[in-house]
Amino acid sequence: MFISYGVYHAYMNEPDEPYSTTVRISSDVLEEIRQFKRVTESIGDTIARITREWQILRTIRQIEHWDRDDIRDLRNAIKRLDMLDPDKQWSARVDWANLPSEFIPDTICGYPVWAMDRHGLCLVGDAMDGIEHINEILEWYKNKKR
Repeated sequence: MFISYGVYHAYMNEPDEPYSTTVRISSDVLEEIRQFKRVTESIGDTIARITREWQILRTIRQIEHWDRDDIRDLRNAIKRLDMLDPDKQWSARVDWANLPSEFIPDTICGYPVWAMDRHGLCLVGDAMDGIEHINEILEWYKNKKR
């Protein structure tokens, strides 16, 4: 079996001048090349999977150990986890009811507040994608009771 390759050869005056050469490769060697390609593709897939899982675990750790300084950091980590884990296999490992948070007043019940940062900003909404200040939420409850 003959395989022809276009090869670029660097000449002193003409660095991109192509030339063609013919290489004789036996069918056994060709099969070994194909097998090597399959193995390297498999290794590449494994590396991609491991890298994705590492990113997911790192993001889960960021969520679970959020420093309560800026609620946007928590929201961004949750969005990143949703993007990395769309089928929610890994997200189930997070205890969503016990996210790190400043104290949330007991008077707020039934309102989807997931966490609050040191500045009073709260992560709210069923999708955990809204941000409201605790004073706005307390005002809403105050007006609701009237």
